[in-house]
Amino acid sequence: MNEVIKANKKQVELLLESYGRFVDPSKVAHIKGVIKLTDCVITVYESGSIVFQGTAATEHFQEWQTVFAGSFRAHMGTDEVGTGDFFGPVVVCAAFVNTEHEAYLLKLGVGDSKGFSDQMIRTLAKAMVPLIPHRQVVLMPEYYNKLYAKHPNLNHIKALLHNRAILELLEQTGPVPVVMDQFVHEKKYFEYLTHQRTVHNTIEFHTKAESKFIAVAAASILARYYFLESWDVLERQLNQTLPKGAGALVDAAAAPLFQRLDQEQWGHYAKLHFKNLKKIQASD
Repeated sequence: MNEVIKANKKQVELLLESYGRFVDPSKVAHIKGVIKLTDCVITVYESGSIVFQGTAATEHFQEWQTVFAGSFRAHMGTDEVGTGDFFGPVVVCAAFVNTEHEAYLLKLGVGDSKGFSDQMIRTLAKAMVPLIPHRQVVLMPEYYNKLYAKHPNLNHIKALLHNRAILELLEQTGPVPVVMDQFVHEKKYFEYLTHQRTVHNTIEFHTKAESKFIAVAAASILARYYFLESWDVLERQLNQTLPKGAGALVDAAAAPLFQRLDQEQWGHYAKLHFKNLKKIQASD
């Protein structure tokens, strides 16, 4: 299937910039560049004609029609939470937002979740969960510690979780643009995924993406919600409140726990490579 769209100079530049490293300069005089994706090849001509070829040609064509028309672009966003907390899981969520979802989220007041209280996160998420397509990956401490022993690099673990969440949601949505709140350089991100059987490699990396893309904002809220739900489970199991983060309050709360938990039990509640545990052990 071939699809063709006519674009002006500004639109052509936007398209080429969006695909970044996937653009191959052409030696043919009248071709500006060729974008080779897994499901589509996009040829950009100096005349402004853009040709989409491949199994997902129509989807990519329609997406860029919408972008060029200045309308909202349906997209998937991903974000993570829990990486700076001694206790609790690391959670990555991918969320998909189309025009209908966008209107609903804006009505709810979805935005940068860093300014929201935990109660607000729970309220927003409970309204979002039934209607916003999403997939969450919750890596509880027991499994986090095992994965960290194999890959002792937090960004490596985050890359694995993001890739998994994206692939699982793509099974539901089909091909859509994916935006990620950048936590590591793009090249390094894909290096971490070198040995994975399946990797989604068409991703837009943006800093502060949560404030620019509503799907990333939605993913951030949902990730925080599932993090809080998992945190509640751990607190019930231990029958005590656990402070978040990795500061002095955490050390103070963890010290008495250290007296009643053995090393294996610690691994069910905390990230064992954090310095907090070493400080507690040293002061025992």
